[in-house]
Amino acid sequence: MSQTTDIKIFMDESGKDNDISLFGGVSIPTNNYNTPAIQQLNTKLVNGELHFHFTKYTRYEFQNYYDLIHAFLSISDSISINIIAWKKNIFTRHDLLKDLYSDMVYSKIPERVCYGLLRNHSNLVGISADLFIESSTEYKNRNLQDNVKKQVNTHALYRYDTFRIRKSLLAEKNVQIGLEFTDTLIGIIRFIMVHASMADASDRNSNNFRNKVDFIKTVLPELMVLIKKVNIFELTAQDHLTKISLPKCVSLFEANTINIGSEHIKVAKNYPNLRANRKKYLNRL
Repeated sequence: MSQTTDIKIFMDESGKDNDISLFGGVSIPTNNYNTPAIQQLNTKLVNGELHFHFTKYTRYEFQNYYDLIHAFLSISDSISINIIAWKKNIFTRHDLLKDLYSDMVYSKIPERVCYGLLRNHSNLVGISADLFIESSTEYKNRNLQDNVKKQVNTHALYRYDTFRIRKSLLAEKNVQIGLEFTDTLIGIIRFIMVHASMADASDRNSNNFRNKVDFIKTVLPELMVLIKKVNIFELTAQDHLTKISLPKCVSLFEANTINIGSEHIKVAKNYPNLRANRKKYLNRL
């Protein structure tokens, strides 16, 4: 095939070893990823000027996280997002195979997330993807990057799909802004899903919880542009993937945090560029 398009795929997980876990990926055409808005942030990240870890988010980091989301909103039309969510206790209750839970997660779910990002492109143009997975000791021990590449490429040949993973790497933190964006977005989505129910109320009085609610409510109009692009599925028993309505989760999250997060009104007033930029995105909802 003479024509090919280069894309980058970034994958990470959220909620490891918690009851609700997510593994997701974001694909971006390389030309779009290389635009100044993205690469300027990447330079700051590599130089140590920026750090992202949504689990430990504080209100003093608002501007950095807002800039991260805003930069990727500028290329959101070209972004694809695929996530699989599951409940650990469903699989660890298996009478015969519960000891293989981790093997199941890392041998099947990353491949399915990646395959979902690559399929359904036009057969007239080939896709060559560079895959980046945030490094961890477990991923290294499992040789995850090579296994995912081999699984996806083998399945693509079997289906005679016109894509391939050309390069697959475990990347350390703070070297690829695409990974930081993916990690942040998946972390936000998991936070919304977990707290769409009043069942998990153990940390609702903590500053960390309130800071995250403040942030999400402040940037929700922008987030909804991305959220509506997310394909998210719940993995249940018998290998069933059931599509989740993320906008409905957001509505439940807003209802269940209605008395939390008053600071987001003050935050919006302190950042006039937030209000100005918002106008560009509201017509996409």
